[in-house]
Amino acid sequence: MQTTIERGLTAKSVFGFDELHDFQNLVLDAIDAGRDCLAVSPTGSGKTLCFGLPAALERARPATIRRVVLVVSPLIALMRDQATRLEARGLQCAVFDRLQSMDDRSGQWQKIESGTATLAFISPERLANATFRERLAATREVFLVAVDEAHCTSQWGFNFRPEYRQIGAFMESFPGAVRLALTATATPGVRADMIRNLGLRAPQIFVNKTARENITHAVEQVASFKDQLPRTLDAIERRVTAGSTLVYAPTRKIADTLHSALRRRDVRSGLYHAGLDGASRSRQQDDFLAGRVGCMIATSAFGMGIDKRDIRTVIHAGLPQNLEQYVQETGRAGRDGLPAAAIMVFHPRDFHTHRFMIEVQFPDTALARGVFDCCADEFGKSGFHGAAYGLSRDFLIASCASRNPSAKARDVEAALDYATRENLLQQMTSEAPGSTGTEVVLLPGTTLNDPENFWRQYEYRRAEAFYKLEKMRLFAQTAARSIPRAMGQLNAYFESCFTDAVPGDVSHDARSRH
Repeated sequence: MQTTIERGLTAKSVFGFDELHDFQNLVLDAIDAGRDCLAVSPTGSGKTLCFGLPAALERARPATIRRVVLVVSPLIALMRDQATRLEARGLQCAVFDRLQSMDDRSGQWQKIESGTATLAFISPERLANATFRERLAATREVFLVAVDEAHCTSQWGFNFRPEYRQIGAFMESFPGAVRLALTATATPGVRADMIRNLGLRAPQIFVNKTARENITHAVEQVASFKDQLPRTLDAIERRVTAGSTLVYAPTRKIADTLHSALRRRDVRSGLYHAGLDGASRSRQQDDFLAGRVGCMIATSAFGMGIDKRDIRTVIHAGLPQNLEQYVQETGRAGRDGLPAAAIMVFHPRDFHTHRFMIEVQFPDTALARGVFDCCADEFGKSGFHGAAYGLSRDFLIASCASRNPSAKARDVEAALDYATRENLLQQMTSEAPGSTGTEVVLLPGTTLNDPENFWRQYEYRRAEAFYKLEKMRLFAQTAARSIPRAMGQLNAYFESCFTDAVPGDVSHDARSRH
């Protein structure tokens, strides 16, 4: 049991916090009491301290009996950056990821075995290794497992990561450890998914305020679509002189257009989206983080795991798809606590662009169901019984399209992708003799026991995406007239996310509004 004085002194010396927020103290109290927790707090609000402080306090114990805090993180760059920052303040950390050399990994194990490191960062891929888990459990007691960016566990979450879904099962290797899920935002569906997928046991749920007070919001609705680009460029030019500026574009095409237009205005900017090769993205990211480029134009592919604390402005060159995305992305401004700005320039046409994108991601339910049934039929015809190779993806697309003449190829592909995300199908490179390209293989044991319920859930998720887009549209329209009123809507939206019933044993008895 830590005293308030011990916490305060350690928070100051290791993390630079003059005092702990009520939210942080509530989470730490629950961990100290052995309770699993789900903590929801904006980007830059100090969630790292919720797992870092217990690890730092562990140093007071003799090295031979020191325990370990295990932190699962989705990005290698994020893990390494956090470890570097903490070690600079005297807290030794071990980092385990798939890119390490054998010598480096051996050095990390030495930190754990000697008791030097009380905090271990690990990628989901490394956690999936049973040998790793067995060795860690045999070496040191793991008393806390924290899952950073926990919304990645949810199919409904922003930045869903399929590999994150298995974390709950892997945590069974450390049965005595408290489980802590951390995220910046969560809707009812995402929250329920996190609790279920991570196996949180009667967790306490803590909710901090959605918007940070050091960020000033401004939203402009342009009357003509042709005015959107120049108004966005004007906003960038005004703000880039105030410091680092991060601009989010809803599509790659718009990102490219903004980047080119800024170049013509002699404003140097970086460019980051999934259409660029990995080397180019890394170079652009490094230039922005190091301050060599003052402005970054990006899609939502940029941001998670980026800890640049001096971003003064986040600009949305169009409507985000939902409020979760808006809060996540605007929260990257002003992480140093100094004044910052969040600006959005949008046109009603943005809404229709996102509707189209949702329709591509979630095809009509009848079509999606027909595609899955078609795949099952084709696998049955081929006598497939879980072999190492399956039927050609192109063949399945053609077969499914022939059964649904009105369906577009992209809709069939989207339905296949959805089935893959749900583990009903597995996509892999074929090893079949004479075969080339990518094959789709039906996973053994994935037959739907309750297909009606599965497709009801599909329809619900589809409707949920449209509902969240509509909430985003209403927020933007209100904010263009009145920021205080819109921020009230924003807080009410996320407040409602935590008053709806969630399946399972969930405690709502200790929420912070600090």
